[in-house]
Amino acid sequence: MNHTAHAVRAGFSGRCSGLPKRLTLASALHGYTLLEALVACVVLSFGALGLAGLQAVSLKVSREAQQQATAVQLAREYSELMRNNLQVASRTQTNGYLIAETEHANHEPGSNCSQQACSASELASWEVYEWQSRLFTVLPSARLAVCFDTDPYDDQGLAQWSCQASSSAGRQIAIKIGWRQAAVDAEGEVTFQQALVRPLLIHLLVPGGES
Repeated sequence: MNHTAHAVRAGFSGRCSGLPKRLTLASALHGYTLLEALVACVVLSFGALGLAGLQAVSLKVSREAQQQATAVQLAREYSELMRNNLQVASRTQTNGYLIAETEHANHEPGSNCSQQACSASELASWEVYEWQSRLFTVLPSARLAVCFDTDPYDDQGLAQWSCQASSSAGRQIAIKIGWRQAAVDAEGEVTFQQALVRPLLIHLLVPGGES
């Protein structure tokens, strides 16, 4: 009897001592699974942030390229307008195609040359108004100047708004266009380069010659 009771107690004791081991192993496996899930979430989060950043940069570059292409096209169109009306564009005085630095289109002229015959001067006024209206519509916070300028760049080779020549100093005309452009500073903050600082495009031409 004593031997049997002793065996029963030993067996019961053995089963009880094995139970915590199985529970500890299961808990450990469960803990590793949670840790792996957390690590995976962190990795995916960093990946998503990286993709979002790349997409933002891609959109910014695409937008800037489109704006630059638009400005180039508008400058070329203006050059053609001047070449097609040399009677006015070649003047050093009372040249209707010259535009003082501005952020607004001229007032609509009295003669709508798309619907009626106009003189050379009236045609110049109409074309400038129509061209400016399109430019200020498609380029954000645009700024514009068209002037005689023998040196449109400063000593550091940077474009400048000021015109360095009078109308009698030379026949080179500079079409200067600027607009608001997003930029990222050294700390990663998004800023906006205003058109007031410097032109983003300078198109040079001599009326009657090649640009």
